[in-house]
Amino acid sequence: MWDLMYIQDKPERKHYFLIQASLRSKKLIKAIARTYLAIFWKLKEFAPLALL
Repeated sequence: MWDLMYIQDKPERKHYFLIQASLRSKKLIKAIARTYLAIFWKLKEFAPLALL
């Protein structure tokens, strides 16, 4: 029983760091996408004014 738990515990720690890293990269991508969209919408609003 304890051996099984120990075996299951070991890989989880390895995966934990990978999961954390992937979550961080996803957060970064989302933040970049949000800022890009915000800038895009602002440009879209001011584009007609710039053309005039």
